[in-house]
Amino acid sequence: MMLGLSACGPINSIFARRDLIEGAKAYKDRNYAEAENSFRSAMKLDPNQKQAQLFLARTLHSEYAADRSQVAKADEAIGVYKMVLAGDPADNSSFKAVASLLETMGRKDDVQKWLLDRTTQTVVPNDQKAEAFTSLAAKDNTCANEISDIEPVKKTVTKGDKSEYVFTKPANPDDYEKLKRCIAEGTDYIDKALAIEPPESKSAKSVDVTKLDDKKLNELRDKIASAGSANLRDPLLDELQKYVLEQGYFIPRTQIVQRIYVQSPKLKGETYNGIAYASYYTATKSK
Repeated sequence: MMLGLSACGPINSIFARRDLIEGAKAYKDRNYAEAENSFRSAMKLDPNQKQAQLFLARTLHSEYAADRSQVAKADEAIGVYKMVLAGDPADNSSFKAVASLLETMGRKDDVQKWLLDRTTQTVVPNDQKAEAFTSLAAKDNTCANEISDIEPVKKTVTKGDKSEYVFTKPANPDDYEKLKRCIAEGTDYIDKALAIEPPESKSAKSVDVTKLDDKKLNELRDKIASAGSANLRDPLLDELQKYVLEQGYFIPRTQIVQRIYVQSPKLKGETYNGIAYASYYTATKSK
């Protein structure tokens, strides 16, 4: 009996590894329900298996991303990501995944608290704390822009043959106080980020960009870009997804708006804002 009990640990680890492999295959095939069951089984067999925790969190995350009505999946994913972080506080990809989920769910106050908590944890590396401060500053920047980047606070005026922006004080006192608060908080966060930023991060000359490259990721990218059909591209996309999952990469998704304007060379006085939106309010057409 004693021999049987002592063997449970190694045997459970073997079965947990089997479940991990089966779950990874199901995840690759986008069979998230089957992947979820396999990763749950792996966690039950080996509760301290970080990979099982991480894969379950990402599977739940993917299920929520595919169907935003499954809020319970997102909540559970956050809980499992936090389990991963409890064992490895420096796992920045899991930290960012939680922030991303909270942001997607519209829980702004929770996002703010999550980022602030990161900056106070002694076990978190300074470069990650600085990144959290920077994210907080970016939110304050957005807060300020929502007030200062629209008319009548921001106006375009023409002086001679040039157009420039003129800013005026918001008419609403509450907006003005909010603008000042956002600017002050954002500036404070940036100062705190700079104060703890590692020396090597402050000098671009010290960064060896060759070490930041991933040859396999680039090769898969190029193969996908050059694939001539969906039949050729789909297996490459599956391979890329598996590779990114195995490496633990966190790839933020950002929508980049691109616009092409076709206009007459006779048009003068048009202006563009910070994201390349054209404004023709002050434009004129020469004869």
